[in-house]
Amino acid sequence: MSTLGRASTIIVGSGLAGAAVAHALVLRGHREVLVLEREKAAGLGSSGKSAGMIRQVVESAAIARLATESARACAVLAEQGAIAFEVRGSFLMGPIESLERLLKAAPVGSPANLVSRSFIKERMNGQFPPGVSQGIFSPGDGVVDVDSVLAHFRTVAQRGGAQFLDHTEVTGLVVKDGRAAGVETKDGSYRASTVVDAAGAWAAEWLPLASRPQLKHFRRHIFVSDQLGQIPADAPYLWDIDHGFYYRPEGSGLLLCICDGDEQAPGHAAVDGKMAGRLRSRCREWLPDLPEFELLDSWAGLRSFSPDGHFLLGPVAELPGLQLACGLGGHGVSCAYEVGRLVAAAIDGETLPEIRPFLPDRFREIGIES
Repeated sequence: MSTLGRASTIIVGSGLAGAAVAHALVLRGHREVLVLEREKAAGLGSSGKSAGMIRQVVESAAIARLATESARACAVLAEQGAIAFEVRGSFLMGPIESLERLLKAAPVGSPANLVSRSFIKERMNGQFPPGVSQGIFSPGDGVVDVDSVLAHFRTVAQRGGAQFLDHTEVTGLVVKDGRAAGVETKDGSYRASTVVDAAGAWAAEWLPLASRPQLKHFRRHIFVSDQLGQIPADAPYLWDIDHGFYYRPEGSGLLLCICDGDEQAPGHAAVDGKMAGRLRSRCREWLPDLPEFELLDSWAGLRSFSPDGHFLLGPVAELPGLQLACGLGGHGVSCAYEVGRLVAAAIDGETLPEIRPFLPDRFREIGIES
């Protein structure tokens, strides 16, 4: 096949992870960056199928650190008018043991704290799951417009010299003298000294078998209703972590999710018609005062997980020149900014402390291929 172009770094995938890496590379002075996207536009994969919620309090202390720093960056960008990010806060519900475990993983100085039923009742205008006695309030959480984040990353990267080619499906990795040297597409090859795999659910599909990250993909449904009930339009989002149910205001209704997760092959996740019935049952149980509602919209996306649930970020030791930025497990919206910063540093040969829990080589020690 003919060589169609050359760059210093090729990024496969222009979703949140790939666009964030391109953005971070340009901020570090890189100019020859080429981003290849299989879809006709960015955000048609998992990035665009999210709920747009930034959540900083999670069970993994390593992920919580990335989410906290990314939230701070998003707040600054929102103040500058670069992205749309509405800080509403969040309530996390569950048994006290679960809540204490979450708070233990929060970074030092986190404003997240335990709050009483009466505090939650006041903020949610009395409309919240029965049986709740306490929860965690994380005041810096909120809702971000994913399209605005993608557009910002892309615009900054392009101004710095990066090129984005949409509707360009990568079919293979070019390997020369034992290292990654570019990618193959249906129309020809592109050469580079560094290749970044940020292809989301397709991250393992185009790499040589020995270098493929071990990922599993799980479908999750999201619905939008036409009823808010008595919940204020600017209320925090509420997440029942033990029963798997979250909701937040969305326009004049609610965005709702029952946190389903059936394993799927890589691809575009179709909506399962049976899920609407399960959602209504969950709402009758957990939001008994919510009026009967119609569903205005629904979609499904894939969340990709590594064997230990942590991201795959940084260099692949067995194949120099190949970097991973995948397996974000539903945390892409919350952590994209930091993912970009850490991987860009790794490309420049810097192993920042925050990336160490996510390095692909961690599985070699226990005999699992990444």
